[in-house]
This record gives sequence, C-alpha cells and structure tokens, in this order.
Amino acid sequence: MSKGSIFVSIAAFCDPFLRFTIESLFAEASNPQALVLGVVDQSTEPLAGWLAGQPFADQVRYLHIDPLHSRGVCWARHLAQSLYDDEAYFLQVDSHTWFSPGWDETLFGHMSRLLEISKKPVLSIYPPGFEFDDGGRPVRRTAPSQSVAVFKVKPNQALTPDSLVLTFKVAFCNPPAAAHGSQTGSCHYALGYHLAGGFLFAPGEFVREVPYDPRFYFHGEEQGLALRAFTRGWDLFHPQFHQVPLFHLYKMPASASPNLHWRQDLEARRTIKWSERRRRAQQRLSGLLAGQLAAPYGLGSERLLEAFTARSGIDYSKLRIESPELTLVEAPSK
Repeated sequence: MSKGSIFVSIAAFCDPFLRFTIESLFAEASNPQALVLGVVDQSTEPLAGWLAGQPFADQVRYLHIDPLHSRGVCWARHLAQSLYDDEAYFLQVDSHTWFSPGWDETLFGHMSRLLEISKKPVLSIYPPGFEFDDGGRPVRRTAPSQSVAVFKVKPNQALTPDSLVLTFKVAFCNPPAAAHGSQTGSCHYALGYHLAGGFLFAPGEFVREVPYDPRFYFHGEEQGLALRAFTRGWDLFHPQFHQVPLFHLYKMPASASPNLHWRQDLEARRTIKWSERRRRAQQRLSGLLAGQLAAPYGLGSERLLEAFTARSGIDYSKLRIESPELTLVEAPSK
C-alpha cells in the first residue's frame, strides 16, 4: 500500500491542550514530513504566533475564529475539512489527544489490512483515555486490552418522533485468538454501524464523499455521519483496543469545562443560543432519515436504511432499538 500523506483535522474550542496535541502528533510520528494539519482554533488566545516559529509551520493550515462566533463542533469540523487538499488519507481527532510512538505507521498497518477486506474502510472508536499526573506528564488511565472495542447504545434510551438522538458507549468482546494470547500476528476487527468524531481514519475520498454537515451542532453528530457513510458504501471497523495508537483526555462529569461551546459567558452574548442550535440539529437528523436532505448531506444510494437496521439493530422508522449481532473479522498482519 502506498502510504502517502495524512490530512489531520483538528477543531479546537478554547482548548488549552491544542498545542500539546499538535506537538505530540508531530513528535510521535514515524514520518512527520507526510503530515498536513487542518486546524480550526476557536480561542481568545490564537496559536498563530507559536505555530510560526515551529519547524512544521508550513504543514499546518490554520484558521482562527473568535469563540463568540463559533456555531459548534460540526461547523468547525466542516471548516477544517475545507482545508483538505487531496491528501491520501484523512484522520480526524479532538484537540486534546495524546499520540503513541509510531502512531502513523500503526494506522497505515490497519488501513493496509482493512483494504484487503473492504474497498471503503473507516477505522473509528472512542479512544482509550489518558490524564496528566501531578508533574504534568500524560499517563494512560487504563491498561491496554486485546479485546475488540465496539459501540453500544447506552441503556435507558428511547427513540421518539421528536428526537432520534442517541448516545453510545464502548463495549468489549474477546476474539478467540486474542483471548488465548495468540502470537500469530493476526488482527481482529468488529464490523460496526457507528463512528467516533474524536478518532476517524479513512482514505481521503471520505472527505469528498461524506463532508461534514455544518448544520449539525453536537447532538446527533456521529449518528448522522455514520448513516451517511454507511449508505454510501463505507464499512465502519473497530479495532482491538490496544491497537488504538492515540489517547483521549476525557472530561470528568462533575467538572466545569471552559472548552464547552455552550459555556454561560459566551451564551449570554450570542443571538442564537445553543438550545436553538440543538433543536435545529435534531430536525436535521430527522430530515436526513426522512430522505429530505440534498447531496452531499443526504443519505447515500449504495445501501438502504434497512441494511443499516440489520447491521445496528436500530430501526429509526419503527422507533425501536434491539441488540445487534456482532460481526468479527480477522486480518493477518502483512
């Protein structure tokens, strides 16, 4: 497989860890010269001056926006994708991500294997978490697991005519070879129906075929993107958790985060409130499923919604959620 260049989309909102993420991305890459970043920095303290002095400055396409005028994460990711310029591969991560050494080679290995299985593969999952220790050093929150990570609808949720938005969590399953500590070099993947906005790796054609819809807000973002990708023939794969080469800084439920778009100080000054954007996004998801959205933001024509229901157990037309059958695939290492 020709490795080629990777376009990395990063949309940051008042995130103090954006610089950390960019530094980690370049420092831990096996071939940093092949990286191109599309960064949308929605902050009161732009990184433009710092970026100008970095050796990788020419590899970063940078937009700065006053956070007051931000329209949410999907709008920002749409802008980041506008900086894409036919790079071979597309990676989307959050602006608080820590990368493992050789992360790019790991992703190329995954893609090489998946392209033997699918013409249009997407690798995605909610990444394992990390945190900073008392010395400010990033550390893993959990030990690596050989289990395959899969998406599962969180419990106690229901689809209603007024809201089709669902939230998901990561669950785990043990493929037979991994469960017995196999040393064959094979990798296992789950064939899924959902994806993670904070970790998505695919051939560059994904940007052209499934561009971000700027009219989504936050709620329903991943559902809409997954539906559009699936119906366009993209296969969504989830890896064994220890083979995810990056980590995500998750927020604690009780902590106040200044990098939330709906923070009160900014909301008080905005004409369109976050609740209105959420309402519009919910309508957008309903319109998508009803076949009311025009290309490129509507459903694709390569697969029907019935095929999505069969894969996921989620029947949007009947407002029903069932447990799907798990499909595991094995791909020998190259």
